[in-house]
Amino acid sequence: VLDAVVLAEIAPRFSRVESLRDSLPRMCLIEQIPVAASFLAGHAHAAYRRSGGSRQAILPEFLIGAHAAVTGRPLLTGDPARVASYIPGATLISP
Repeated sequence: VLDAVVLAEIAPRFSRVESLRDSLPRMCLIEQIPVAASFLAGHAHAAYRRSGGSRQAILPEFLIGAHAAVTGRPLLTGDPARVASYIPGATLISP
């Protein structure tokens, strides 16, 4: 399952949106980010800022992690410590 944030992160690897679409596996499902996930991501980012985080714009990991958590799906992430700290209850898979 991918959402707009994931697609935006991988888009620079492709010169055309059609090439990006063609590269996705047939079983790939593209979903909108649920409102509850956006809410959770916003609170996660606020907690990150309160604890000294410097990024003004919301971190993509929070949007992606909250989408996974709200929909009850595991999340493949390279930053499990940060996601676990701010998205409690998320099931994480880390390489």
